[in-house]
Amino acid sequence: ILSAAPEVTGVLLAELETTTRQYTGHLWSSAENFLAGHDYQDAVKVLKEYLKNETRRRHSRALVNLGEALLALDRVDDALAALRDCVDFHPADAAAFRARLLASRAYLEKGETAKAENLLQDNLDGTLSPSSKEWRKSLFAMGRLLYIDGQYDKAVARLGEAVQRYPAAPETLDARYLIADSHRRSAEALQEKLRSSQVPSARQVRTGQICESLEKALQQYRKIQETLSQRQQAGTLTAPEKSILRNSCFAAGSVQFDLGRYQEAVQAYTTAAYRYQSDPAVLLAYLQIAYAQQRMNKPADARNTLKQAKVVLSRIKLDIPFDMSTPHSRKEWEQLLDRRLNDL
Repeated sequence: ILSAAPEVTGVLLAELETTTRQYTGHLWSSAENFLAGHDYQDAVKVLKEYLKNETRRRHSRALVNLGEALLALDRVDDALAALRDCVDFHPADAAAFRARLLASRAYLEKGETAKAENLLQDNLDGTLSPSSKEWRKSLFAMGRLLYIDGQYDKAVARLGEAVQRYPAAPETLDARYLIADSHRRSAEALQEKLRSSQVPSARQVRTGQICESLEKALQQYRKIQETLSQRQQAGTLTAPEKSILRNSCFAAGSVQFDLGRYQEAVQAYTTAAYRYQSDPAVLLAYLQIAYAQQRMNKPADARNTLKQAKVVLSRIKLDIPFDMSTPHSRKEWEQLLDRRLNDL
């Protein structure tokens, strides 16, 4: 027994001591080891056995751990049942706050945003202090939920509060990106209204609002680039950080283009193209550079840019997947660039 893995040892000891008081203790240790090792299938089995034999001690934590394991196995409805039991039977327990967080994520996966929002609001309105981890996570989660639900103004308010309160939190970088994208999407919605507006005064107001939203988005994208560039110089970025940096570089160029600052857009996209020259997404940069050059009445420059894009496309390795970072396949990019050249 002693030479076995910790989680297995716990199960074996529990089986040997089913008639002793140590039985549930060994089950608990085994479940925690299974969770730590991401063995959620076995964690579920042991936690269910624990809950069947232990009705009081660590009951709330066992329920929330069971819910987390079931959620990891994509058994969303079963996870919600365990998490609701935790909240209903132990509403004042510390585990209930974590249960609401996980349940909100489960409801969000099911598309039931109102229920998810109510659970997060319960955490924020309850007895938790803003200094607690669960309150902080609930605030960031609320901002993300509002963003996903398309409530961009509310998302900016919540995420902005979270960033201001917790500037060094691990969620802050992602929150900044969502704030930037919320401003950008708000500008897109205003542009749709502008197209249908015929009243000059209303068009003037909306144009000002669009510019203001785009400026705020650009400010956040630049802040993200600055932060991640500094981290990159100090060490290696994580995969999510690399993705956020790349998206921010391209988005900054797009915002400059929407603001009518075509030379600045060319500069931003050129920087992105230099940084990501082996990534298929670089073709998006070249395409947008050509569009900006057209707007500046420089068709010869636009043609040269598209020709350069074709050269870059030919140098991208054949085994690199295009659908991960662009909306087109390699063949579709070849056809698109040829069409654009013909149009010019």
